[in-house]
Amino acid sequence: MQNKTVKWAIRILLAWFILAALGPCTITHKFGPYYGKVVDQDSGEPIAGAVVLVEFRTLLHTLAGFTSHFVNAFETVTNDNGEFHIDAYRAWVFRFPHKWETNCDITVFKPGFGAYPQYPAIKDRYEPGNSIPNNIPVTIKLPRLVTSLDRQQSLTSMLFGTVPNEKMKIMQQLVEQEKKYLGFVPHNK
Repeated sequence: MQNKTVKWAIRILLAWFILAALGPCTITHKFGPYYGKVVDQDSGEPIAGAVVLVEFRTLLHTLAGFTSHFVNAFETVTNDNGEFHIDAYRAWVFRFPHKWETNCDITVFKPGFGAYPQYPAIKDRYEPGNSIPNNIPVTIKLPRLVTSLDRQQSLTSMLFGTVPNEKMKIMQQLVEQEKKYLGFVPHNK
């Protein structure tokens, strides 16, 4: 009986070593916290009521390059001082042979302002890509939009990838508010 248990344990260890040797594997990764302030790009005044959406992903290497796969997302709204805070998050997921995208993707939006970071008129962006740094206060500057065409361009510039609707309820409310302002007619179900 003990001999079978030892053989079984050796097989499990051997399988684990083979899988580890073949490539990366996602199990857990800690993100955040993320915090800072959202302000008007020109005046520097705080923007209250802007939604901040952070998204976490894994990456899978394919013959065509890396593909991104959704793990989780959180959203919050800026307070009267334009400040936001998203707590640290420990993601747990097993995806073989994925690896962690170590930076979050972020979208910041308020009707009447250019969406961060995608709107072309945004002057300052954090690197890499659509991320902000972990545990370092940031200032995100949104340009105020004057024309309906600019506001429509801001809406179409936003990218949500595969974030499920239930993970971005506040974002959807503000997007619908902006669509209503622009005169878009909602589709009937």
